[in-house]
Amino acid sequence: MQIALAYCANQLTRTHNLSYKESIHELKHLKFECSWKHDDPLFRHLFDPAASKIKGHSATRKIQQTSLEFKKKIVQGGLKP
Repeated sequence: MQIALAYCANQLTRTHNLSYKESIHELKHLKFECSWKHDDPLFRHLFDPAASKIKGHSATRKIQQTSLEFKKKIVQGGLKP
């Protein structure tokens, strides 16, 4: 999750012309959008309901996908695209 959060901050700086400090501040909005539990809809691409476990969370593609889900929630929360 830490890598996905860092990648999300990096994406926000590149796509929204924010400083890294501003991007990191925007990450705080995720606490209102996410329960941080395994079965949260934000992590549906990682959660295997049959096994009730998170799978593939360290794969590069999954980290990028998690980061993009974070970014989508931040933008939906009011950040100008």
